Amino acid sequence: MATVVICRVTSNEEDCELAVIVGKNQAFVVPFKTSKDSSTADLSGKPVALSLNGGCSDDRPAACVQTEASASNTADTKEDGDEDANDAAAAAASDGGKTRHAVASAAFNSNGRLLAVCGDERNVNVYCTETWTKLHAWAAKRRVCTLRFASRGDELLLADKTGDIYKYKCGEDFTETPEMVLGHISVLLDIGVSLDNRFIFSCDRDDKVRVSRYPNAYNIESFCLGHTQFVSCLASTVKYPDNLFSGSGDGCVIMWQFKTGSLLSKLELSEQQPVSVLAASATGRVAIAQEKSCDIHLAAVTDGSLHIQHTVRVNAGSGGIVSMVFSDDDFLWVLRDNADHPVDVVHVPAAITAKETVSLVIQPSLQQSLTACVPMVEGFLHSHLDMDVLAKEPMDGLHRYFERKNERLQQASSASK
Repeated sequence: MATVVICRVTSNEEDCELAVIVGKNQAFVVPFKTSKDSSTADLSGKPVALSLNGGCSDDRPAACVQTEASASNTADTKEDGDEDANDAAAAAASDGGKTRHAVASAAFNSNGRLLAVCGDERNVNVYCTETWTKLHAWAAKRRVCTLRFASRGDELLLADKTGDIYKYKCGEDFTETPEMVLGHISVLLDIGVSLDNRFIFSCDRDDKVRVSRYPNAYNIESFCLGHTQFVSCLASTVKYPDNLFSGSGDGCVIMWQFKTGSLLSKLELSEQQPVSVLAASATGRVAIAQEKSCDIHLAAVTDGSLHIQHTVRVNAGSGGIVSMVFSDDDFLWVLRDNADHPVDVVHVPAAITAKETVSLVIQPSLQQSLTACVPMVEGFLHSHLDMDVLAKEPMDGLHRYFERKNERLQQASSASK
């Protein structure tokens, strides 16, 4: 599954924003600028393509950089023993398990100077965003679920599909030997770090969100319990630093007071469509996408509860939403499972109302650069995980026992007549 991340950086004393779209073997970096007055997003510099298996490409426009052949992955050696059942469930693909589930992840550190990227393979790469030189590269022990930098410093958190989270220091004292932070006994689906860098959030297939103290994550602060299916995604915002938003396979989004594990508000969507992607803006807006849907629900907190203010459908065509992220100016970048039109940029006004039309605002120069990344993400988008394999069937043995007992009583009653 491809992904997109956004970060604002300062270059030559000028602020700009970088959008990074990650595919199988390349990351596509697009510098852009936004205008609130005209509600448009436009290209602000030369795009760059970064190889995730070899060295960094040159600074030619990314449209001129050809995708390199995938290098052999030295980390594909088999682990001793069988992989556990949770990893096997997470690895199953949407075609019934015949194709391996592909995951891409990327993260900026707090000041935007470092970019960590992991593509289809287990290779993790850390780049300097000022020169786009590759600072560190190593092979993760197991397939990577997601990457996150701590809210301060250069500590990179890596979560793998078996439920473990590891910490790497990406500064001058870098070492390929990680420090284990915490572990779950279930499949990890997303992680996050609080804005004050004191807590780490982790959600899994077993319907729960775990809040642990950071860096001493063996101290568990709370569990956020309220979902009835796997918890697929997490989001937080600077406007509500004590709150956490979670999306689940039960079709609900919950707002938590994460320090106590208290459920503050529950937004119920369709049970037939798991919540697959969450994104939160600095102004407190929450964008919600469900699996295999082109609709984006824009929600906000009013009177202490989470409510949908507007629903927008991105450009017509097949393919659901794979990834979303807000830029600093409330421009929402959307990556879709559509090779003909994989990227949309949506302007979300600060004072949106239910009657207001949310606009698509990509300028021609930016659209041309984004089109150049289509060969990189084509095919990779379709390899995303079908969330049906994560859903758990209820195991109510007592209920089934009474059903069978009633059947026997009815049969005995009929036979006696």
